[in-house]
Amino acid sequence: MRTNLLLFTILLAFVQCTDNSNKSNKSSSNFYYTCPMHPSVVSNSPGSCPVCNMSLVLVKKNKTSDNLSNVKYVTIDENSLEISGIKLDTVRYGSIYNNNFLNGIIKQDEENTITVSSRFDARIEKLYANTEGKFIEKGTPLFSLYSEKIIALQKELIELTINKSNFNNGLIDAAKKQLTDKGINITIINEIIQSKSIKKYITFYAEKSGFINNLKVSENMYIDEGQPLFSIGSANTLWVEAKLYQNLQDEFYSLKNFDIVSESFPGKVFKGKLVLATPVIAENERFSILKIKIDNPSLKLLQGSEVKVFAPKTGNKVILVPKTAIVYENPSKVWKYVHKNTFEQIEVSTGKSDMQNVEILTGLSEGDVIITDGSYLANSEFLLIK
Repeated sequence: MRTNLLLFTILLAFVQCTDNSNKSNKSSSNFYYTCPMHPSVVSNSPGSCPVCNMSLVLVKKNKTSDNLSNVKYVTIDENSLEISGIKLDTVRYGSIYNNNFLNGIIKQDEENTITVSSRFDARIEKLYANTEGKFIEKGTPLFSLYSEKIIALQKELIELTINKSNFNNGLIDAAKKQLTDKGINITIINEIIQSKSIKKYITFYAEKSGFINNLKVSENMYIDEGQPLFSIGSANTLWVEAKLYQNLQDEFYSLKNFDIVSESFPGKVFKGKLVLATPVIAENERFSILKIKIDNPSLKLLQGSEVKVFAPKTGNKVILVPKTAIVYENPSKVWKYVHKNTFEQIEVSTGKSDMQNVEILTGLSEGDVIITDGSYLANSEFLLIK
């Protein structure tokens, strides 16, 4: 009897503990942690506010807070920021481009181009500069040639150096000059003299860095003395070639300076200066071909790339952000940097836009720091939290 009473008492205590635990869990679901200064910061556990570092306080949920719809902050750790490629920039004033623009193509700078020609009759054994538009560094091999004439000149030089006691130095110097006049480097000539062996193939190297253009030859092709092989255009300066039709003549024809924009480099503007404007009268149309020089010191732009040519910006300065910063929802939003890798979702209203930027009417101020690349990644992180 006493044993049964003891078992009943233990069972009753267990049931009461379980009931209290369920009540506790149920009760805790009615509370959450928030910051007294930033009520949009919400957490299910204690901690610090990511905005001001104040300790979060426990508050009871009301009927509208169950879905945490007021959460507007997201924190992204350093490692995730680096891996995701998220970029930040400062909001500033600027001008919007006019909607009109010209389509352009990047081409070689015709004023800063050298033509590579053959100095003697030969056959191209190996062609390294074998692709139109290929970038080559100064000092890299261009092609190797086989020439019976050059082999004969090498034999003559070797015989003179072997029997130099029978000849004066003037004959040896003359034999060297015959080879240098054919474009053969003095280093190669000295190697021939020292080794006393003939080089069957002579390799020629680039005298400047640049892009290969006007490629006219191929491997195993026979070439004549003086024949152009290709040209090497400057990589540091390029030309943009654009067609200007009559409907835009008034806006563009009198301009000497232009802004060049490439979709490959968002936010980057390349400055261009007019070199030449050539009128063209075709059967059914009239237009002008504009040739605009641009600097390319970092070698970002490549020949053949498509760009857009704008008239320089004019008009009132407005707050601008890159289009990539906008999360296009209703309403539109951006992510503003707040504190220690924490970002706040800001609703914005937008105005005019051009190819790269959009005007911000409300929501941001000059000097605000926002996510310009990766805003949708931040938005995805936010949706997971929400």
